[in-house]
Amino acid sequence: MSDSVNNDTGLTIRDLAQVVEIVKVCSARGAFRADELSGVGLLYDRLSSFLQSVTPPTEPEPPEVAEKAVKPVKSVKAK
Repeated sequence: MSDSVNNDTGLTIRDLAQVVEIVKVCSARGAFRADELSGVGLLYDRLSSFLQSVTPPTEPEPPEVAEKAVKPVKSVKAK
């Protein structure tokens, strides 16, 4: 995700991502009244969609790398 935005405000993509996280935390803590929920939800949805559109998809690990990371554990019998 690029952190730079071409504007005079200094606002970045990272700032917008932090706003989304703040909305999540505030919502989980019950910080919004019922009459505010639709506006907060609309803003959250718009910001989330925007961030998805400007964030490049991450590439999954190749299978051989994942297989090497997880090694089976040999059982040891007690004497």
